[in-house]
Amino acid sequence: NFLKGINIQLATFVLAIGQITKDVLWFCVIVFTLVIAFSQMFFTVLAPGSCSEKVNADEDSCKESEYFLKTYLLMIFQEFDRDEYTTTFSVLLAVIYSFIVVLVMLNVLIAVASDSYEKCLVRSDRLFGRARVMM
Repeated sequence: NFLKGINIQLATFVLAIGQITKDVLWFCVIVFTLVIAFSQMFFTVLAPGSCSEKVNADEDSCKESEYFLKTYLLMIFQEFDRDEYTTTFSVLLAVIYSFIVVLVMLNVLIAVASDSYEKCLVRSDRLFGRARVMM
């Protein structure tokens, strides 16, 4: 509360950080759901047939967590190793995933953050005055 009463720009910034954090929560839930869904699809498409038999179940290629990690790395760092995607469908799936998560969802994130900041700018004068009175 002390920071909000010092400067109107600082008050707006502090208010915006809190508002953006609240507004981004559902975005994070959706992105997490997309990552889990696509990692399950990659596991289904790319896991070797020997994984269904319990012979090679300890290999990394048979663990769902490895596909979750690969999907996460594909989202964050765009690490795309063509040798890992053996079928045309898996390559198409990786392209669709990259398009949805990187292009669409990052634009949505920017829009949510911009909208939250704009709401904070509208409310900042009133909240700054209230913070000054409470000091």
